[in-house]
Amino acid sequence: MPSGAFKPTGSASPGVASPTQHALSRKFKAPPPLTQIALYASPTTRTYLGFGGLDATAAVRTWENFFRKYRIPYQTVVVVDVLEAMGPGVLVLPSQVALSEREMAAIAGFRARGGSVLATWLN
Repeated sequence: MPSGAFKPTGSASPGVASPTQHALSRKFKAPPPLTQIALYASPTTRTYLGFGGLDATAAVRTWENFFRKYRIPYQTVVVVDVLEAMGPGVLVLPSQVALSEREMAAIAGFRARGGSVLATWLN
């Protein structure tokens, strides 16, 4: 990097790029930004955990509180039909321990359409 390429904060100055950055920018294109975050609250998991006296909504509420606190737009999905129709984005599966065949197929389809899945446990 040439002298003065960095601002005092450590970030690169505008308009200054190394030859490697130029080569990479021609070779790779950045993926499009993800437009939605969905939090899936599986009815199958709710029923399954309910048989054991557990509250399946606790993990979902934890994520909802996180998204609200940091003002991250999201939607909570509780119907598999919506999951099947979703376009690319991020799908959060909070402690989803039991899924129906249809739910698993919908998640696989979401991935096939370019979506990302974040499965969590005991959050």
